[in-house]
Amino acid sequence: MNTLDKFYVASCVFTEEYPALSKKICDYVREEKIVAYCHYCVRGLKLGGAKAYHLAELLF
Repeated sequence: MNTLDKFYVASCVFTEEYPALSKKICDYVREEKIVAYCHYCVRGLKLGGAKAYHLAELLF
């Protein structure tokens, strides 16, 4: 998966386009569960409908 064009997501975190963009990214990812180390990414993935977990959640 090419992620180079995905890093602009953080720039629209607090805008009206964020929920639609999160859903689009989640539709693209075909994994059942997703682990991320960025809490903004986890929040966005959950907003898009993914089963997302923060890496720290797996440690405890």
